[in-house]
Amino acid sequence: MSKPYQPTPEQLALAEERRLKKLLRKDNVEKVVQGEILPRDWLTFLPSPDPLRTVKIMSWNEVDRTEILFPILEEAGYGCVYTAAPRKKHGCAIVYRKSAYEVCDARTVFYDNEAIRDGESDRFRRGSSFYTKNIANIVALKRTTDDNDGIITATTHLFWHPKKFNSAVDFNFQPDDAAYSLLVGDALLPAQSASLQSSRVVHVTIDPTVLVSSGATAGDEEGAESVPDKVITSARAAKPEDGLLSDVELTKFFERADRPVSAYDKGLRSQDPKLANLGLTFRDGPNRDFAPGRHGAFEPIYTSYTHAELLGRQ
Repeated sequence: MSKPYQPTPEQLALAEERRLKKLLRKDNVEKVVQGEILPRDWLTFLPSPDPLRTVKIMSWNEVDRTEILFPILEEAGYGCVYTAAPRKKHGCAIVYRKSAYEVCDARTVFYDNEAIRDGESDRFRRGSSFYTKNIANIVALKRTTDDNDGIITATTHLFWHPKKFNSAVDFNFQPDDAAYSLLVGDALLPAQSASLQSSRVVHVTIDPTVLVSSGATAGDEEGAESVPDKVITSARAAKPEDGLLSDVELTKFFERADRPVSAYDKGLRSQDPKLANLGLTFRDGPNRDFAPGRHGAFEPIYTSYTHAELLGRQ
């Protein structure tokens, strides 16, 4: 007689997490029915009479309901370059004032298809852990008043998982994340290296021979975005032939680009010691062990840390 099935501790924890999420959704529905959500008045915004104060360019991600959005933009005098991965429910858009700019060129970058190294096999060259369906939308705009003046702008939205280094705009990571340190040029901390090592797995979306975990669905429409938080499921440990980058290779890879600077971190850092012990920055509260000399220590503690619109170059 075969032994009865015994779920692993990881599977038990995942089941409990799903149960709690289901209870939370049910509780929220009951609150809606009971009318406990505070009313919110809608505001009407009129176009500015001053043409110098009119928004000229906007970079958006997670754009959906385009059948409603695009006609509204057109009526307001804006053009739009929109792109999304195949079978993706939302995409990225560059919106521009048609009286100020016109499109010269546009390119969509499909990250899943990009090579990060040389090698014989596609899998090794791409070094992919998950099939994410993440993209970048890059648009070259020319001023309508000057053929020799313009701007190149881009937007992207990337998948993040607390146990995955897959972040890399809406970056979706915190200052103590390995991705943040690599991006700004800080040396990796031991805890970050350990996190990177645990993240070096290959998901079933890359290797279809991987056993799909109970309750998971392989190759769903939203790609790796649906992977449950905290636990990496339906994946196996990476092998050398999978091409995932080591810590040293990741560091060298990021050294090829200019180092971005967070306006949040730089601006609030300039106010120190006025901000000391006020609990306003990332180094305060539960993150007191975060060294103040590291980039990101002065990111606001209660806001999004890494919106690309607030990143500049040194």
